[in-house]
Amino acid sequence: MSSDNDFSKKLLPKINAICEQGDNILRDIAKEDAFKEAVPFLDQWIKTHLQKRGVFMTDQERLSICWDAFEFCLHHYHNDRTISLANHFYKYTYFFILSWFTDQKKEEEKIDAGTNLAMINDESNLEECYEHIDGLKKFRDSLPKEYVPVFEDALMSMFGHNRDKTPYTRKNYPYGYYKYCESKKLLKIIIDFIIRE
Repeated sequence: MSSDNDFSKKLLPKINAICEQGDNILRDIAKEDAFKEAVPFLDQWIKTHLQKRGVFMTDQERLSICWDAFEFCLHHYHNDRTISLANHFYKYTYFFILSWFTDQKKEEEKIDAGTNLAMINDESNLEECYEHIDGLKKFRDSLPKEYVPVFEDALMSMFGHNRDKTPYTRKNYPYGYYKYCESKKLLKIIIDFIIRE
């Protein structure tokens, strides 16, 4: 609680000064001054969120994210609200980190999709892709009928979207949930083996 008070005591006058400044140069100076006071708090909050996700960053990378989070918090700050300054900055830092991780994931998916497309366009990789598909079809055809839906569900859960999955219901599968889960887990291992072969 004392750190919340420290944060608010140090930053409230500076944040109010930023909100009152009309001149861009004076506003930027006030922002830099407030950022210097906020960095230890923002850095600690960001470190905590990154550690929870198992992500390591250098001090410079974290400092860059601190600045972006600081600007995000300032953009959404209204001095007429009753929420404390420390709570506002903590929550909005958390929201910023969530959106940052979402953006990173989208970028990785774009890169992966581009890489996969480039691999498919290569003729030798195209033949290899067809071989894998044939291997999967042969394996599917060799399964007993009651395991074909589990195979399809396992395949879709590896490469499809949630909307493509068939949820487990007693109507869809003639056996218990435990057997279904174990079968699906085993089939995922086999599918992965066939694709990587």
